[in-house]
Amino acid sequence: MPLAQPFSPRARRLLIALALGVATTPAIAAETGQTYYAHGAQVAYSGIMPAPGKTQFYGYSLFYDAATLRDGQGDRVPGVSAQAFALAPRVLYTFEQPWQGFKVSVGGFSQAISSGLRTPAGDAFDNGVTLFGPEAYLSRSFGDIHVMAGLIAYLPWGNYDPNAAVNVMLNRYGGAINTALSWLPTPRWDISFTFGHEFKGRNRDTQYRDGQQTGLTYGVAYRPFDDMRWDIGFSGNYTVQIEDDRQSGVTVSGQRLRKFAIGPKASFWFTPTTAVILQWHKEYEVRNAPRGDLFWLLFAFPLGG
Repeated sequence: MPLAQPFSPRARRLLIALALGVATTPAIAAETGQTYYAHGAQVAYSGIMPAPGKTQFYGYSLFYDAATLRDGQGDRVPGVSAQAFALAPRVLYTFEQPWQGFKVSVGGFSQAISSGLRTPAGDAFDNGVTLFGPEAYLSRSFGDIHVMAGLIAYLPWGNYDPNAAVNVMLNRYGGAINTALSWLPTPRWDISFTFGHEFKGRNRDTQYRDGQQTGLTYGVAYRPFDDMRWDIGFSGNYTVQIEDDRQSGVTVSGQRLRKFAIGPKASFWFTPTTAVILQWHKEYEVRNAPRGDLFWLLFAFPLGG
């Protein structure tokens, strides 16, 4: 349902962001500096791609409970809350033949979102498939350090209504640079960092373009038991918008997003390539975005022989 007129355009964009402030792999976005990119998702062995000739499936599911909305000073916008649920299946394949000593991996993902928004003006809801994303990577190992780098494209899919309070499809194209490093000093430790920088296209109906956004996702895990299938640790991310938004080519100041999240995680590894990961991220230091709790269920397993 459309928002009532008492909301200013800036407040309206913030309210839309609250309903769409999920960071999955890939994540969704809104016209306030939110991101398609997967901040907070790649937290385990993120620098390691599938073995040559192998195909790996990854599943990402996320429930986001956003109890508050924060303005540019970090103050709470009263009377607004939202919840969202996201699913994102992903497949990666590594070619048997390397290139210049690097493994070459390609794949893609899709995403579906269900999101609800509650405001003093009323409630709104939307759901559906939001995008498809091809991706390609180069990766290499240097002893106990594993690195990868690549590109992601974001291709919107679904219906968009510029007058609706909630749109899970964002009506814009985008792309990202994705790099990661995993340090495995012993078989018990995984220390992983993922850097993502997103370039955002213009909304084709509203002519609004979010500024570029960058972020660091981190994950630290340790296997403390004799049963090495278990690991425990913590993970999270820091993301910040590094340029202003633009409306029809005119700079819109005061809209830059910032977030920091951290929380515990635990994993169970059935095999070296099959795992289930649970994690909880609590958000802090939020500006121009929703603030809440993110509950993740991640899993991976090989496809084929």
